[in-house]
Amino acid sequence: MCKALKVSSSGYYYWRKHPIGIRQLKQAQLLDDIRPLHAQSESRYGSPRIADELRERGVKTSPSC
Repeated sequence: MCKALKVSSSGYYYWRKHPIGIRQLKQAQLLDDIRPLHAQSESRYGSPRIADELRERGVKTSPSC
């Protein structure tokens, strides 16, 4: 199977043991927090305003531009 997928066997077994990374989980959670805010603002808020709103709600984000 590794030859068909063109991956190393060690990489395949690592993926089987760790299918979803921590970074992917955090990004998915952040998107779950962003989407309702964006919809509430009727798509008017940009990234700086959404980041500010998330920070007010206690969600850690990177500094806005």
